[in-house]
Amino acid sequence: EALVAWRGGDSAGAMARLAALEARAPWPEVGLPPALLISEVALESGDPTEAAAAAERYRRLWPRGVWRGWAYPRSLLVSALALERKGDREGAREALERLRALLRQAEPGEPLLAAARSLDAKLRK
Repeated sequence: EALVAWRGGDSAGAMARLAALEARAPWPEVGLPPALLISEVALESGDPTEAAAAAERYRRLWPRGVWRGWAYPRSLLVSALALERKGDREGAREALERLRALLRQAEPGEPLLAAARSLDAKLRK
């Protein structure tokens, strides 16, 4: 329901639903952790402070889940983008460095790598 609300243009409703889910079960047995989704919704809806905080909450959870291989690196990109938007260029660079370390062996056309390079170019200006 939260994702349907988000994609339907109701970011506030999505955030409220996800926050309630996270309060009940931050690490559900099935499905993505709410903090990961909160970070995405917050970033897209213009709340970089919550996006960075939620991405960090996700990364503090015990690692599990078949999707962790893409979710963990994505959370680093969300953090880097959010920190850059907050004006914390050094924090953004640190998150980006952690991401690049994970992507050392990535295919050249990997979208996450392209997004990391784009942000890196922006931070170098």
